[in-house]
Amino acid sequence: QPSQSIKPMSKQGDFIPPISPSTEGIAVKHLLQNHTRIHMDKQSCKSAASCLSLDGDGFTEFELSEFSIYLPHNKFQPFSMRGLQHLGTKSNNIRYLFDGILSLGATRHYVQDIPFSVRSIGNYGEDLHEVGSHIWIQSEMNTDINLFYRLGKPSAKYARFHHEFIWLADFAKHFVDYLQVSEHPISLHRFRKDFYQWLNKTHSRSSAFRGWYRRYNKEDFRSAVSVNTAFLFSESMGINPELKSHPIWSEVMSQDIVPPQEIEEQETIVTEYVYECFKNIRFGHHLKVLSSASFPSTSGYPAMKSTDSPNMKSQQTILDSFQLEEVPIRSRSMATATVANQSVSPTVERSTLIQDVKVGDVLSVTKDGSQSVWKDEISRWKVADDCWYVYVQKVHSMRDGEPTYDVIWLYRPSDTSCAKMKYPYPKELFMSDNCTCLRARIAADEVLAIVPVRWYGQPSEPDQSHFIRQTYLQNERFVTLEEQHKTCEHFRGQANMAPSKLESMYPIGSTVLVPPRYKSKHGLEPYEIDNYITEGVKQIAVLRRLLRRQEVDKSGEKNELVYTDEFEKVPAHKIQRTCHVRFYSESDVINQMIPTPYNRKGNGNAFYIITRLVEKNAKKLLKPIGVTIPKSLIQGINPLDSPDRGVLSGLDLFCGGGNFGRGLEEGGAVRNRWAADIDKNAIHTYNANVDESDPTKLFYGSVNDMLAQAMKGNPKNSDLIPLPGEVDFISAGSPCQGFSNLNNEPNNEKGLRNQSLIASVAAYIDFYRPKYGILENVLSMAKKGRGRDEDVMSQLICAIVGMGYQVQLSVLDAWSFGSPQSRGRLFLTFAASGLKPMEHPELSHSHPPNALSRGLGKLANGQAFGVRRSGSTPFEWVTLEESMSDLPVLGDGATYQCIPFPDHVMAGTLTEQLRGRIEAIPTHPRGMNFYKAWNDGQGPMTPEERERFPPMYKKNGTMRALYKPQSRAYTRVDPKGIFPCMTVAVSPGDIIMGSGIHWDDQRMFTAMEGRRIQGAPEHEVFLGSPSEVWKILGNSVNRNVSLALGLSLRDAWFANDPAIYRP
Repeated sequence: QPSQSIKPMSKQGDFIPPISPSTEGIAVKHLLQNHTRIHMDKQSCKSAASCLSLDGDGFTEFELSEFSIYLPHNKFQPFSMRGLQHLGTKSNNIRYLFDGILSLGATRHYVQDIPFSVRSIGNYGEDLHEVGSHIWIQSEMNTDINLFYRLGKPSAKYARFHHEFIWLADFAKHFVDYLQVSEHPISLHRFRKDFYQWLNKTHSRSSAFRGWYRRYNKEDFRSAVSVNTAFLFSESMGINPELKSHPIWSEVMSQDIVPPQEIEEQETIVTEYVYECFKNIRFGHHLKVLSSASFPSTSGYPAMKSTDSPNMKSQQTILDSFQLEEVPIRSRSMATATVANQSVSPTVERSTLIQDVKVGDVLSVTKDGSQSVWKDEISRWKVADDCWYVYVQKVHSMRDGEPTYDVIWLYRPSDTSCAKMKYPYPKELFMSDNCTCLRARIAADEVLAIVPVRWYGQPSEPDQSHFIRQTYLQNERFVTLEEQHKTCEHFRGQANMAPSKLESMYPIGSTVLVPPRYKSKHGLEPYEIDNYITEGVKQIAVLRRLLRRQEVDKSGEKNELVYTDEFEKVPAHKIQRTCHVRFYSESDVINQMIPTPYNRKGNGNAFYIITRLVEKNAKKLLKPIGVTIPKSLIQGINPLDSPDRGVLSGLDLFCGGGNFGRGLEEGGAVRNRWAADIDKNAIHTYNANVDESDPTKLFYGSVNDMLAQAMKGNPKNSDLIPLPGEVDFISAGSPCQGFSNLNNEPNNEKGLRNQSLIASVAAYIDFYRPKYGILENVLSMAKKGRGRDEDVMSQLICAIVGMGYQVQLSVLDAWSFGSPQSRGRLFLTFAASGLKPMEHPELSHSHPPNALSRGLGKLANGQAFGVRRSGSTPFEWVTLEESMSDLPVLGDGATYQCIPFPDHVMAGTLTEQLRGRIEAIPTHPRGMNFYKAWNDGQGPMTPEERERFPPMYKKNGTMRALYKPQSRAYTRVDPKGIFPCMTVAVSPGDIIMGSGIHWDDQRMFTAMEGRRIQGAPEHEVFLGSPSEVWKILGNSVNRNVSLALGLSLRDAWFANDPAIYRP
């Protein structure tokens, strides 16, 4: 966009005044001499918010036209023009200057640099529909003589600032009038529910009001209140100080509606069990254990006892002090013997041992040689193994008399994603899905012993033999052991693909995703299954086409479909998975009544239909579905239906503004009854969006104090703290700064304290023992190279799996669920033993070009665990430009106001220096930054523009990172691409995270653009300044990701037997 002026014409070098300038004193003197007894009507003056101290004759007014209003000279924004709403309501905005023409009748004087600090708005009262021309300012010279300047037409350069203010002045009038006449205390929730109805009832007949409303065009005005709170408060107090009693001010301005909890605990509170798991991690000294005697036992699991010395000095000392365990063996024909340190007791006859082996036995076998892909990794908690363990599936008799065995490998904890960390129960083994069917069988001479194990055993049982209670599948998830796990997929045989089998998986009438037979930019297309037939030996699915409306008439959302009577035949094996499709009406679309997930543009693989394709007079037309909804199609989940069982009661830890928790709730399986966070803006944003009929109990304080009080039996009897047994679900996005690659000192004491909160999450799980949970953090929390000896992620897995939970680790990217952002995060989901575990959410959107494969950690066999998934999807990845196409063009954003989208305001202040630097970065080619623009003088940046930036060399002679090729400072994002990972601040000058400049406009990104990047829905309100809103968003889990997880949780929870598992 072309550069816009932010300074008045009087501050431009070539400025010529419209008429000869006068001092304010001379101008006022002449105007008073000509009309000394002109007064406004007293009654009209009574409606002025700031002019109520009148003498007997009211006040005197002159007209001010062709005016500009601006800041005085200052270091950062000298003479920058400002809208009047900021006067007295923003830091360093207590005094403004103006230029303009003062007039009364034919007498006119041009004045310049006139200071003032009083703004006055009139026409209050619900019988008046608009402020109109009733806006005044009072200069500092006139405060003693009750003389005001009525604002007329602004200067051309200032008009954009003033037009925004006029709308806000009307909004303030309506807002104050509403508070004045209300018979009830006005909270943010009541305001949302009643304000528009009151407006419509009071002013709908006024054409001026209707024009005013069209500029906003939404019924929910809460965001307009949040962004302009200080201005609205100023006007309210000017009219009636008693309006301060309304609770809305405590919610959005002072933010004390959620009472703070006293911080008492200075260390991270953990249970005994969790302490034993984490005490040797680098942050162990920040942990404070509360004894199990302090609270009643809820788990039935004993605290893990330490077996290692706390004074170990070296790896060798650890190995020397480690007591090698004896491996008991059994023979059906001989007494029990013992194997220790790789040797079998000579009293056991080998032939007898081999003869005793049968299907279902667990064997200890010799390890492979040094060329094996499996590495026997020693660590602080594990010495070299003396054997491996296998489960016998089949015994093969060989001609030479020596049998061989088809087996499934049993894993020690160190063979799983627990990796090199401390697992609490060394005797525990895990069934796997790794068999010998596609490789050499186990030979008899590899067998060391038959090993007794406790199938489905628990660590609390007195028997000290090995036990197996879980299966480790696909190198990434632990699940409850089932009998079918004792037979590998090769022995079970391939899935029966007969029509009857398919129909149970995908019944006739269900909606599915299938690769298109025709050219399409989408990897998968939605269909309805009409029938199954057999053609020869092929199984064929007859599918009804559900066309994308945008490809029919170029209208509708991306996930709107058209019902047709067109059919296709495809091989049944091409069906990929199911999707959600529901019918709605055109009025549902117009009135924005389509519920989540169907209103999220394809997230959750959810589609909706409002029309069908019909043929009339040889032409194809779209006809509304109306009430004749096709009966054959099995519609997807109905979010408005009451579930057939109670939803899970959730505890939302580190809840922030609620983007994570509310997204999970939208899945329909959980209702967060409690939430905790220590950030004021975030917890009040959470409160602003809760269901008023059943509000979440908010603990505004430290999670350590919350847990400590809970573990002590809740001595304060606070309803903000749940009791053991009340929590069915825990979500936690613990602070990431201690693990982030952006933190230059993650292991200083502040960083370690931050990291230790992972142990707090584990302690909450140990104390409350919920049915399900989801934990989130940055990818760099997990280690796959250096640092695997202190991998906090693997230690967390050890702790939660040790509690008996089923655990899955996933890498989820915001782009895979429809957000225009490169934000990959690790998610650990867990489910109690026996419950249906959550599945990895199905991707709805494709990966952008050049997306790399990514694994979180490395197993002992060298393979990665927690791998980023890929595959065909029904939608393409979303670009920044596409996600923000409906937002107004802001230009330089200097008005700091956007009427239709109140949050569309820069997340930071644009100083004169920063503005000059941004203007020096070309908009084309896309993705330019300082380094590319300058490029050692070879780029398009001129030497004069380069002077706006710091010099190339520091005083000590070293080159600034800004001038190095890897610098990303002052980067304009590519509108055809995606935003880099959103952090807590827009920092254009940051060498790493400098991608905060708009691709065309001369400005930084706005809070509204941050909302689009993070997927925050339009109907929610965020509290705080734009930069504070950006921080809340930057600390959040992406909303599209959390919704996808919520839908996965729904599938899991509702798959359980409702008669057995009730919240």
